[in-house]
Amino acid sequence: MTQTQPKKISRRDALKILTAAAGATALANLPAKWSKPGLEVGVLPAHAQTSVGHVLLDPPPAELLDSPDACFDGQNVGLTTVISPPTAGILLRYVLTYTVTTPDPEGSITAPVPPTGTLPTNASGQVSLTVTVTPDDSSMGTIGTLTVVWSFVNPADGANTVSQDVNIEIAC
Repeated sequence: MTQTQPKKISRRDALKILTAAAGATALANLPAKWSKPGLEVGVLPAHAQTSVGHVLLDPPPAELLDSPDACFDGQNVGLTTVISPPTAGILLRYVLTYTVTTPDPEGSITAPVPPTGTLPTNASGQVSLTVTVTPDDSSMGTIGTLTVVWSFVNPADGANTVSQDVNIEIAC
């Protein structure tokens, strides 16, 4: 009885065999006929839409600034908002409205004019704006709500908006 010795395979031959097996497997899984790829369109989930870049944080409380004579000069209000992460030069849009609470006395925003505009953030990611609400009749005063809505000018910078209401009461 003769015993056969197992044949040794060289590394080169082993690589050839493995490559051929991988190629055969790939070919066996190809479709019989090519078809045009489909394009799927959808909406990003909310967390993906807001994770674009920066986020507007809830604004700190508004600051009623000293006004020498609010009946004639109006009430100055300091408004601030902040983005995260802090970055300089991000343009933010503000929209101001003043809604009178009672029909009399009336009042309006007298600065800034127009009551919409854009401001760049500073190195701390902060934007500040001084708004003046003035009574239409300096003998009557005004009672109402000043509202500011902050948003990003460029959607690539961020996508959310924040708003803040400030109660104004100028008694003359």
